[in-house]
Amino acid sequence: MFLRYLSPAPLSGTIFDKGTKRRNSHAVEMLRLTPDGRGERVVIGTDLATGERPQVVVRRGVWQGSRLVEGGSWALLGCSVSPGFEFEDYEEGLREELVAGWPEWQKMIVGLTRR
Repeated sequence: MFLRYLSPAPLSGTIFDKGTKRRNSHAVEMLRLTPDGRGERVVIGTDLATGERPQVVVRRGVWQGSRLVEGGSWALLGCSVSPGFEFEDYEEGLREELVAGWPEWQKMIVGLTRR
């Protein structure tokens, strides 16, 4: 699903439970589409050596869509919004409009949109 509002991206990391068990989540790929027609794929995760980033910021007016990387089965995600989120500001991206604006990202847009 694509959302457009001011929001840092979801975080991917680890979960700790009682004792010393540590469970690693899988990385998440995010597509960001900017108003000037550019796009960028960012991998959010904990493997910094391979270029994954533990968090990213998505500026106002930028479309964002995220999903697990291929082969991933789960990730713990969070999103912080500033200023506070208002449902009136929520806008879901439509596949046809996004592909028209960013045709080079069509394959990923199709994979991230429902309609």
